[in-house]
Amino acid sequence: NGSGKTTIFNCLIGIYKQTSGTIKIENDDGNNFDTRINMEMLRKSMGYCPQHDILFDLLTIKEQIEFYAIARGFEKNKEKLANEMLHLIDLENSKDLYCKTLSGGMKRRLSLACAFIGDTKIILLDEPSSGLDPSNRRSLWDWLRSMKEGKTLLLTTHFMEESDALSDRIMIIANGNIKADGTSAKLKEKYGSGYKLIINKQNNSHTDDIKNTLCHYLPELKVETDILDGDVVFRTNQQPNEQFVQALYHLETMKKENRIKDYGVQNSTMDDVFLKITRDTNIENESESISANTDTLEQQCHYAFNDQHISTGIPYHLSQYHGLIIKSLLVRYRRWALTLIVLLLPILYNLLSNITSRSHNESGIFKMNLNSLNPQTILYHTDPIIEKYFRASIDGAVLEQTTENIFQTNRDILQKRIDRPYTYTDIYLAFNIPKPTRNKYKIETLSSNLISGYEVISLASNIFYKYALNDTGASIQTTLIYKKIGNFTTQPSIEDILNRLSMISCILKLIPTALLFDIFIFYILFFYVTVFLISERKDSFLSLLNISGLHPASYWIFTYLFDIIISILWFCYLLAVYCIFHVAFNGIPNKKSQIENTVLFEFLSPWNLRVQFYPLTILI
Repeated sequence: NGSGKTTIFNCLIGIYKQTSGTIKIENDDGNNFDTRINMEMLRKSMGYCPQHDILFDLLTIKEQIEFYAIARGFEKNKEKLANEMLHLIDLENSKDLYCKTLSGGMKRRLSLACAFIGDTKIILLDEPSSGLDPSNRRSLWDWLRSMKEGKTLLLTTHFMEESDALSDRIMIIANGNIKADGTSAKLKEKYGSGYKLIINKQNNSHTDDIKNTLCHYLPELKVETDILDGDVVFRTNQQPNEQFVQALYHLETMKKENRIKDYGVQNSTMDDVFLKITRDTNIENESESISANTDTLEQQCHYAFNDQHISTGIPYHLSQYHGLIIKSLLVRYRRWALTLIVLLLPILYNLLSNITSRSHNESGIFKMNLNSLNPQTILYHTDPIIEKYFRASIDGAVLEQTTENIFQTNRDILQKRIDRPYTYTDIYLAFNIPKPTRNKYKIETLSSNLISGYEVISLASNIFYKYALNDTGASIQTTLIYKKIGNFTTQPSIEDILNRLSMISCILKLIPTALLFDIFIFYILFFYVTVFLISERKDSFLSLLNISGLHPASYWIFTYLFDIIISILWFCYLLAVYCIFHVAFNGIPNKKSQIENTVLFEFLSPWNLRVQFYPLTILI
């Protein structure tokens, strides 16, 4: 584990680039190609099955294979390749199943099939049999043996039996270094510990008697394990020769004489080779550190297990909360990048908003006309004398005549909105313009916007000036000059703030951009806290805590209280950032009203929004 097998494969396939050294791959012509230069060309002849199955959940088995066939440039033959591969991996009857419904063994076979698709000459298999039961593992071995003709298969494994059964050449890697390399037979010969003689003793048999008898033939015989009235295992490094055969003949004689029940001979396995190499590696790396720490570790274990004090009642629950606090703080500390981003967002927002606001003029000019509104329908009733001037002042709007009763017109507008409930951007205006008498000009208006003003001023000035001039073609432009004026003499209540927020949404059809960002900056905290909850739910962390003795109610109460505290701290942090930037860009205010200055049509003070609206959302 952790020796670098997967990292080597990632370098071979081009996912990683090696920090030093050279990787060269030889093709059929005997030419060597450097992976750093020719990786794109080499990938066309290489297949890769990663350690973990990477499949598309919503594709069927056949579609998954066809996808890889298309990716490798076999779009015309994808159907044929898919059918052949389905037959080879014995998944023909399951070809229409979604990948997410497959068992672990079926997913593994499908992943292997994807690696063999196309004209691949080199196949990299990273622990191909991981997660398979013994029956499926041996079926996989048979399949790999049948597929390796004309190909080079490189596989990593933790099963020494698998390496012995499949490999023509074996490399054992420890700490990123190749510790052994060769065929199975050579490795067993070099690193193996000879043969094992496994003897099942009779009840009256003695190990020493058996050993003394066999030592005449095998002088280097040693006892490896000895079980009373059971098996005794002898190990010898002597290779098969005449003396070895004579020892076996003698064991057969002892069996016939009922001196032993049975016996067997076992050669060194790859497990023995692996254990010997890793044991030697550990000795080199750790020398005497293991034995030096053994006594200390044993003392600590005795102290930990013998000095246990289990709390009950209130101390028990408090200790659980203490553990949850430590867990929560450590998790957030370890994910410092996410916390840092969340803390920087208010600073960046206030910096940009203050820079932008300083670039805006304190006053300005707005040319008023009806075309600045959304598509609109105008219901009108005018005196015949005024109508031609009215029509001359309207440009691009849909006109409908209505009654002179303004209350009936109001009901008509309401009905039109009900008839078209999903068309929220349409604006309905209604005008009743009686004939002017002497110097008295009158205009009555209704708007589906609930509040209207500036568009009526523009329209009225156009109509009545044209009427006064008796010229329908006269060009009259109405201009609104606005200036930023502080008009809050008292601090508005939370009710006023919410009411104004409601009015703004009615007038402008949406929340003002500045206000929207203010709210977003606060609510981003809720996204921050839910990240950890979702992560714990995904990892079944609550189930683990429940098994360990923590009641779910305790967990959720703690989570709620912890989030409340985080929200209060966040609220204070936002206010501090806002104050710092306000003083930095605007100076220290002389009067409270200076803090509460507002632009026309911006009915909410940012400070009041923060001070009153945020605590309300904390409780929500």
